[in-house]
Amino acid sequence: MKNVSRLALAITASIGISSVSHAAIEEIVVTAQRTSESIQDVPIAVSAFDSSALEERQIDAFSDLQFNVPNISYSKGNFSGNNFQIRGIGTLLTATSGDSGVGMHINDVYLNSPRIFETEYYDMEQVEVLRGPQGTLFGRNATGGVVNLKTARPVLDELLYDIDMQVGNFSHKKIKGSVNIPINDRMAARIAGIWLDRDGYTDNLLGGDIDGRDQWSARGSFRWEIGDNTVLDIIGHRFEEDSNRSRSQKQLCNQDPSAVLGCTPDTLPTEPINSFATAGTLLSSNLLLGPLGVFDFFNNPADPNFGNPSDLRKVRLGFEPEYYADEDFIMLDLQHEFDNGFSFSMIAAHQETEVESRQDYNGTAGNEGDAAIPFGFCEAFSPAACTYFGLSTGSGVPVSLVADRDTSLGAIAGTPDEFALSTRGAAVDLSNAISEQDSVEIQFRSGFDGPINFMVAGFWMQFESATNYFVQAPGLDYPTIVLANGAFAGNPNQFIALAPGYFNNETEGYELDSQGIFGELYWDINDTMKLTF
Repeated sequence: MKNVSRLALAITASIGISSVSHAAIEEIVVTAQRTSESIQDVPIAVSAFDSSALEERQIDAFSDLQFNVPNISYSKGNFSGNNFQIRGIGTLLTATSGDSGVGMHINDVYLNSPRIFETEYYDMEQVEVLRGPQGTLFGRNATGGVVNLKTARPVLDELLYDIDMQVGNFSHKKIKGSVNIPINDRMAARIAGIWLDRDGYTDNLLGGDIDGRDQWSARGSFRWEIGDNTVLDIIGHRFEEDSNRSRSQKQLCNQDPSAVLGCTPDTLPTEPINSFATAGTLLSSNLLLGPLGVFDFFNNPADPNFGNPSDLRKVRLGFEPEYYADEDFIMLDLQHEFDNGFSFSMIAAHQETEVESRQDYNGTAGNEGDAAIPFGFCEAFSPAACTYFGLSTGSGVPVSLVADRDTSLGAIAGTPDEFALSTRGAAVDLSNAISEQDSVEIQFRSGFDGPINFMVAGFWMQFESATNYFVQAPGLDYPTIVLANGAFAGNPNQFIALAPGYFNNETEGYELDSQGIFGELYWDINDTMKLTF
């Protein structure tokens, strides 16, 4: 047994062959300049962690690097995005085309849309963090620096296996491991994977625990030494998560009594936002319509002492959050050394990824009955809608759950095949993105004995993505029903979107074609000085 910490007991069983020298510091080999060399010879600010260092420092994910590498910060934002910064440069723009200023690579493959928030490291050979501009050798979006994950490659002529199992509180269970299988003198395969399951540790006062995890990933690697000077690696992995965790943390707020801002930006107590600052509540309250009170089904006024528990591990969510993500990745790495001192490499890769997250929009759902239909109102204005949605006096009102995220505005504006009735006036938002990427990089490098050497390369990438963001609320959906009047009486499956929820849809998607040529010339002036052009 080892590593008992943070209320979790880690039970580890590992069988394999390793050699560790305690008498001297081992040489650290990195690929910071796209070739294997000692970290002492690299004129770049580099932090590198091999598999042992990752385990000893408990670096399990990208978020852990900020505690182990200088000049790094990491934060998770809304819209399923994140901001990994090196020296203050990262992802500050919320947009489909807002690329990061830090290049993320897996085995030297640049990924324009990596799943760095969800995934955990397993069976890694090394993690390298390069600080400072790296545009010459790592291409686009490397102004702040580069993170390069190096997965373990198959080893010829050795049968190796490793397994790590953990159990802990909140029914935490994690298993990760690998097996290396030699096929013959020139071929070997490696299979690795991780599985994580955990109950939620955040108490939703309106219905069960949230922030649980259910995810897995598997990777297969194949190595073929075609000849004495030629090596082919094929690597592919699949990742999938289907959890009930929220993509954003508990909301802190100093309620604005004027309802202009919802929250004032001066302090961060645990008060609920002033719901009258949102369009949904304002549209459906007598605050806007005066003495008529036509849509006044929000009974309780804003109360700064209600709706947001002071305990950071307690929330009031009208809907259980959903978080789904997946990624498919495959790459081919061909390396060849010519007899005349030249070397050639080609890396081709394909990636597909998707992320979808739905959660309570404000996280401060009110009391049961806050959203109640006025007496006789729905029946008088929209009898067909009342029948179709099962609405009656005092009942909840529909909240669209965006069944078809690509073509529909939700249950009210399209075909109502997925919606829920809310009696709390809660709002739901959904953020999702899908992307697909293909890339090829070809590199030629000299290895002459003389003082002059060079490297020249070409890169091509095609990237496509589509994103959506929705906010659906009773205060937006209910007026859509009643103001449609009897226009849909003949066909209750069609509704007039008089007051649709907030909707941002990149239906045409975002496409990116990138090509580049780059190279460097090296001149060893003497044994202690090297000049790079």
